[in-house]
Formats: sequence, structure tokens, C-alpha cells
Amino acid sequence: MGLLYPHLALGHGESESDIPMLTYRPHDSAPENLNQLLYYISEEQSRSEAYVHREVMCNECSHMRPIRGIRWHCINCVDFDLCADCKTKTAHFKHHIFAEIRIPVPFNSTLNERQPVAYTGNPDPMSPPLFPTVRKRLEALTNFDIYELDALYDQFTCTANQYLHEAQEWVINGQAFVQAFAPRQAKARPRPNIVYDRLFNFFSSGSDYINFEDFATALAYIRNKMHPSAKLRKIFQGFDFDDDGYIGRRDVMRLLKAFHVIQLQAMQDLVILQADSSTLRTYREHLTSTQPLGAPF
Repeated sequence: MGLLYPHLALGHGESESDIPMLTYRPHDSAPENLNQLLYYISEEQSRSEAYVHREVMCNECSHMRPIRGIRWHCINCVDFDLCADCKTKTAHFKHHIFAEIRIPVPFNSTLNERQPVAYTGNPDPMSPPLFPTVRKRLEALTNFDIYELDALYDQFTCTANQYLHEAQEWVINGQAFVQAFAPRQAKARPRPNIVYDRLFNFFSSGSDYINFEDFATALAYIRNKMHPSAKLRKIFQGFDFDDDGYIGRRDVMRLLKAFHVIQLQAMQDLVILQADSSTLRTYREHLTSTQPLGAPF
């Protein structure tokens, strides 16, 4: 009794008969709990709808004008907003990103400044969801369940940027793969690096492209879906730069030097971004102060 319910552990001189019996009668508490739940949902809905986004309408329904509650704003479009109901069933571009806005912003704010799309692919012209036969085969190969495979396929279609007519499939090429490792605000593209090459080879298994089967299989290794011995063998191949079956001192030194170059470039990008942000903040402070406009210069 004490192990299962520590707070009911027997004290000195007590017996189990001294502990009050705990009974559970669901028919007594269910209506009360249900009423509390319904009241909570109604209260939350009323609290949310108290926020009114003036002059902003939902682009997919006609009854939400203006939008009440959560406003979902597409940062990749000039002017596209959704209400909370339409957000759950929208047919808008999958690779576009929505910002959640609870507190209304001024109508003349900078929200209409279109941001570049972060994904390298465009899932709309691609094939429909995975065929059942393909899903079943990959489920056995990768040990992902069908829901995980569907989620991975959505991620893949947003990244795949090239169509192979011979194979009749979309793939991720090296340019799109390396772009995922660079900050979107970086001033320069990532320089060629052997670490990127080995990572790409990990996903593509030596080919020039990454199809969805390659993508799902590599992530199965990373997410511990494969047998540990198979995962160790795959990792070993990544460290074995010259494919001689051994990891020597030269392989380790090449890897460390390549990581050092990546770290230096990442630090340079970070310093540049922080400097730009600091400069912009300084200009705004001067513009809102009583100092002359020429003071920053």
C-alpha cells in the first residue's frame, strides 16, 4: 500500500483498517466534470473572441469579418489572413508560414511586408500523398508508422526542389540540402565543406540526389528506428572519408578542420547580424529622440 500510495503509508502503530477507503463513483462526478469542461470551453472562447482585429477579414470565409480571437497571418504573402477555424482546414500553400497574432496590431503596421519563403521546395505542383503501397513498404523498411511517414512526406515536399523526369519523382539536390545549414539572413552562402558532403552522402547513399525513400531511411537511423548495430555501421561509414574500412588520424583531422571552418563562418554571420540589428536599433532611438537626424552619422 505504501509503495503504490506514498501519502497513505502506514505510520507507527497503524494498521490498514485505520486508512479510509477511497471509492470512485463515476456516475456521481461525470455530470459535474462535464459541466465544468463545457463552462471552461465557453469561457475560453469568450475570452478569445474579445480580441477584435479591426479592418482584417478572413480570406477563406465570409462570416468572420473582422477576425475575432486568434488571427493567423501569412508572412510570405502581401495580405493574407485566416481565422482560427479556417486555419485548421486551409488549402493555402503548405510551404508558407503563418504568424499567430492574439493582440491586435495597428492597421498600418509592417505586417504586410512580405518575407521570403524559408523552404526550398514547393509542394503544390508535386504528387498527392503517398500511395498506400509505398507507405506500407516504407513502414516496414524504416519502422516509422503511417502518420510519421505522412508528416515526413510533407516536410520532404517542402524541401524538394528538382524534378527528375527519368525517375518521375521529386528530389532534393545538393544546393537545397546545403542551404538548410545557412541562416536565412546570412550575407553569404555556405562555402563548400566536406562535412556537408558527408552529411549529404549519409542521406543520399552516394547518389547525386535525395529521394523520399533516402530521406525517410536516413531519418530512421537518426531517430533510432533502426537496429543499433546498423546505425553504428552507418555512422562509421560517415567518418571513414577514404572508404578504406578504417577511421585514421587523417580522417579525424579533416573532420575537425572542416568543423572549425563551419564554426568560424557561423560566428561571422552572427556578428554581422548582431551588428546590423544594433545599428538599426540605434537609428530608431535617434529618430524617436530630440537629437538631430544627422546625429547617427
